[in-house]
Amino acid sequence: SNKGIDISLSARILPPSSKLQWNMQLVLSHNKNIIAKLPNNNRTFVVGDANGISRLYAVGQPVYEMFQLHYLGTFNQAGDIPFDPLTGKKLTYYKGNHVVAPGDPAWQDVNKDGDVWSGEDNGDQYGDRIPTGDPNPKFTGGFTNDFSYKNFTLSIFSVFTYKRAVYNTFFQQQISNVTGGYSSSLTTFQNDRVPDLTNVDYWTPQKALDPNYKAGFPSINPFIGSYYQYIPISDMFVVDGSYFKIKTISLGYQFKDELCKKLHVARVKVYAMADNILTLKNSTLPNPELVDQLGVYTGGQYPTPTKFTFGIDVTF
Repeated sequence: SNKGIDISLSARILPPSSKLQWNMQLVLSHNKNIIAKLPNNNRTFVVGDANGISRLYAVGQPVYEMFQLHYLGTFNQAGDIPFDPLTGKKLTYYKGNHVVAPGDPAWQDVNKDGDVWSGEDNGDQYGDRIPTGDPNPKFTGGFTNDFSYKNFTLSIFSVFTYKRAVYNTFFQQQISNVTGGYSSSLTTFQNDRVPDLTNVDYWTPQKALDPNYKAGFPSINPFIGSYYQYIPISDMFVVDGSYFKIKTISLGYQFKDELCKKLHVARVKVYAMADNILTLKNSTLPNPELVDQLGVYTGGQYPTPTKFTFGIDVTF
């Protein structure tokens, strides 16, 4: 089921008598995708996409809903790690194969069994996975402002997207390369390129000596035991893809009629245009506009350059 609403609003901000004229237009679109019916008596199913992200298909859920372990932050100190008060057993990951330690990601134990994992290879269809993000934007639109004063014109065209879950595969694969992806060893570490992690506040034992330290990201260590912590099994790399972008600014000046007559032309206009000037965003995505229909940013699309154009338009 797909329901949409398109709204277009236009307004003249200043009175007709004003020398400065300002016209504004807002175009807003809202689409709501809901799965209304499925085969086999509306049976829910989960499918992994090409990037390894699980997608939930269930009646009442949006199309392409991400279905992952839920990331709550980082266990900074040993005292932060949950344990069973009766047995003293600490929380584990990956079917009990990894005992959680400081520096590990904090994943939500949804089924409260003391171990966090996807579950399907334990005979559990869902394990600790929950819906983690809707890649369908809640709102998209355009915003145009046109100004005119005497022979000058100025136009500012902007686009925006509001409330869209985006999986940052670009960053996830950089971290996965450092940690070896599905395994951690010296061989996998030396075979992959090392990204610049200067601005990534990841957990280290030295930083954790401060009892008040709160890591911005779990430990990144190619030599620790792998429990697949940096593959797309969790929503660690799901970000808000909302953005507002000034797409085009154009400035023009039309020569006065007297000068055009002297030049023996009907009209002369000079103009300057600037494209892709500024993007305001809620995430560290290099360009939230370059996201595919599944809500994945791979960093593989052709970059959008800032472009300047100057020209003259002559009508004889």
